Amino acid sequence: MTAPGRRRREVVRTPAEPRSPARVLVSSVSLAVCVLSAWSLLYVLFISDVQEARSQHELYATFRAELAQAIAPVNPPLALGAPVAMISIPKAGLHDSMTVEGTTSGLLRSGPGHLPSSVLPGEPGVSILFGRSATFGAPFGGIASLHSGDLINIVTGQGSFTYAVMDVRRKGDPLPAAPAANTGRLVLETADSGGWRSGWAPTGVVYVDAQLRGTPQPDPGGQPGNDSSEEAMHGESGPLLLMEIVLQLELLVASSVAVAWLWVRWSRWQLWLAATPLLLAVLWGLTTTATRLLPNLL
Repeated sequence: MTAPGRRRREVVRTPAEPRSPARVLVSSVSLAVCVLSAWSLLYVLFISDVQEARSQHELYATFRAELAQAIAPVNPPLALGAPVAMISIPKAGLHDSMTVEGTTSGLLRSGPGHLPSSVLPGEPGVSILFGRSATFGAPFGGIASLHSGDLINIVTGQGSFTYAVMDVRRKGDPLPAAPAANTGRLVLETADSGGWRSGWAPTGVVYVDAQLRGTPQPDPGGQPGNDSSEEAMHGESGPLLLMEIVLQLELLVASSVAVAWLWVRWSRWQLWLAATPLLLAVLWGLTTTATRLLPNLL
């Protein structure tokens, strides 16, 4: 019953206006951009490290088994992405990091990489290893702080080797003298930057030269040449890679359109239950592919 003199108020609910296709498209694209931006930041800062750690675990298991069976690869041409060495630099905070064959941006997501045109560590001549400075575990993030005499330990299918750091140099610094016959030299390379740009806005490349202690193992020869994508500070390119990224972007937009369309038709828990795995799968594939465009030493 209502009090005398008062009128019962009736709440009249007007049905929600159907969303026009244009509004759905705009909201879907906005959702895709926001989700992609947030995910990219999360992926680069945190998930890439987890992905590198998982790759390192798998590479270590493979390399350890190959060493036990004396079948670790040493003769070129080596399979790209295969584990070929394990490197430790105590003074740079690097311990038992698996090194793969190849230095493209995609391959360096798994750890340091060996430049195919150079000899393997432990062999006579110059061996060159690339490593990232900020993303995917940043295995070479601390090599710029090395000093003369610091030790670098490497294990390959030919044995264990120790290098002593000679110098840390940057663009414009004098190059070291060529190694003498039947001696080994190791060069580590990563992105160089400092201050507020540290890690995220590289200004060049930092090089660490190290000399092999002891007698090197024989060089089997037959090293292949380098592709441009294997050079320092280069990303991958090509029509197939770009086409893959475009298709994944289209899939992300299509997924966002579906989520926006279901937003007014499903309950929230149903939407999150269905949309979260879908968007995560699409975003994971897109960012994993897109990072191949980034400089390989970043």
